[in-house]
Amino acid sequence: MILIYGTGTYGTIDAYNGQYAATRFSHLYWMPLFPVSTTVWIQSDEDERYRGHLTRWSWRSVLSAYLRTWGVALGVIGLLSSLFFLLIYRMLRRRHGGWGRERLCRSLGWRSGMAQRNNSGRLSRWLLAASRARV
Repeated sequence: MILIYGTGTYGTIDAYNGQYAATRFSHLYWMPLFPVSTTVWIQSDEDERYRGHLTRWSWRSVLSAYLRTWGVALGVIGLLSSLFFLLIYRMLRRRHGGWGRERLCRSLGWRSGMAQRNNSGRLSRWLLAASRARV
């Protein structure tokens, strides 16, 4: 297994006229884990090279690095999991012909008495509404 780790610059903020602030992170598979330092990068006029100056921690830079990488990853995972559960929902709906409380309890392996016992609970109201709904 190939393991990709190291340090990288993430969380670029306040970019203006060749200057910006960024935070250096230790990363695993290019996903930032722990912040190491914050640097302000300034482009020199003569040779178009950047010079870095260490500065105090920029929490905005750290937050932007985490949200830009982990936020996108969690969003993709959430989208894929919701599509997966939607497919499971439709498959169960086709297989059992509806979401009647008794059928749902049997398909989930619950005792049949649980459907009658929870008549006043939130679960039974949801199951009743779902059994009346049409696809």
